[in-house]
Amino acid sequence: MIGFYNELEMLGSLQANYENIGNSNAMGISIYDDYALGIIETLNIDFDENKNLKIGVNLKNDNINHTDKPLPGATGTNDNNKISDLSTSIFAEYAQSINDILRFALNGSYDRNDFLKGSSTNNKDLTSIKHLQGWTLQGIVYLSPTDWSTIYVNVGKKSKFPTLKDRYSTTWGNRTPSPDISPESAINYELGAKFDYESTHFSIAAFYNDINDMLISVSDPTNSCLNGSQCSKLINAKEGYAYG
Repeated sequence: MIGFYNELEMLGSLQANYENIGNSNAMGISIYDDYALGIIETLNIDFDENKNLKIGVNLKNDNINHTDKPLPGATGTNDNNKISDLSTSIFAEYAQSINDILRFALNGSYDRNDFLKGSSTNNKDLTSIKHLQGWTLQGIVYLSPTDWSTIYVNVGKKSKFPTLKDRYSTTWGNRTPSPDISPESAINYELGAKFDYESTHFSIAAFYNDINDMLISVSDPTNSCLNGSQCSKLINAKEGYAYG
């Protein structure tokens, strides 16, 4: 179990003018009381010294309790948001050594995120959150020509779910919530090498990610964020890429 409690007092017009955020009414206390519960169970099967199978499930329950209220003597209303979701991942991996030089691993998972409950005192639409699902399939080949060097090639299809923060955070009032954004999906390619010789350790890798439904931040022309102007919003771009 993990959790934290954080209380933040904003300084109103003094802070707004100092940071040039254009909101002289940014006056209040923002309280976060969040926690997460989770469990991971894995079954490990050794067929022999060269063949191994792992099967497991990962469950995680995230709970957000966020309250905004005005400072004593200031105008404004309380805004309380409570959101809870459940992330589920069913995964498996098979690994095998062909000989002393060559080995490989195949792994995959089915991943799902379900909205459990949500409430807001400020009429935010918490009912439109949809369940998210995706899958991962990855293959890795390792080549070890010496005892101190390994070269590997990795190709995999992966999904990345937007978090509750991605969907509902207002980032100091500058961002409009986006409850209906979809998961990112990517085909990842990676080529790398590792060298461990006595006290010398060195590694290098190059990768390219071909991304669908990439999450990007854009301007929100409706100006429907809390600040009412210069709003941004997270959306899914049809395609994107990353490399390095």
